[in-house]
Amino acid sequence: ASFDVVLSSLAVGYMGGAKKRGQVIGEMTRVMKPGGKIAILDRANSAGVAAILKEKGLSDIRISEPRFRIFPPAHVVIGRKRFVASKAGDKDEAEKQDVA
Repeated sequence: ASFDVVLSSLAVGYMGGAKKRGQVIGEMTRVMKPGGKIAILDRANSAGVAAILKEKGLSDIRISEPRFRIFPPAHVVIGRKRFVASKAGDKDEAEKQDVA
């Protein structure tokens, strides 16, 4: 995992069926650092994208109101990869992440 933030702008919806979208979002979450954020701009299936993020173990998932600066309007789906404490010293960092 090496990225703090992963962005996708109107691409996930063109990745084929639900299975393919799940694979693409899975790869996006795989490369995120613990505590990293993801933002996916989507026109038609923001609830489906949010469900996949939840399935992949992300937290703080939100769907924005429609953005009308582009046509047709789109939503931004945002989530955060959970910080997993692997050693005693990481526990404090995990608690900080949960508060943020």
